[in-house]
Amino acid sequence: MPLLLLAAAIIEVAGGALIALGLFTRVAAFICSGEMAAVYFMVDAPKSFWPALNQVDAAILFTFVFLYLAFAGPGAWSLDAIFRRSAAAAPQPDAELSEYSADDEITVFLVQRASRIPSLVGSNPRSTRTMRKRHPLRP
Repeated sequence: MPLLLLAAAIIEVAGGALIALGLFTRVAAFICSGEMAAVYFMVDAPKSFWPALNQVDAAILFTFVFLYLAFAGPGAWSLDAIFRRSAAAAPQPDAELSEYSADDEITVFLVQRASRIPSLVGSNPRSTRTMRKRHPLRP
């Protein structure tokens, strides 16, 4: 039993600190949620399954709060969000090489193909030139 208490103390202190800082929030909250569920089923549920009869609603409450945090993730002021913003602000080497994305290239390819098919665009050669001029993705 003291080993379980030590493990619970480590999970609560480390998990609480990580969640408060917003660092690895999803993982820490999931582990804390599992720990609180284990506390409920090992300590409180043998007395009575219903938490209102035991007057131990805190274990159930913390289980679901931590589970919510595991799925909702960290907020905008968390360290995870700050690290994510700094990683997104760093220059990407591939972004400088390609001016258009893959979807843009597919669109340009389809427009070029459609301009060669008179039945889709029209038999007037002027209509194909107009379409080429108006398309914003065409180089």
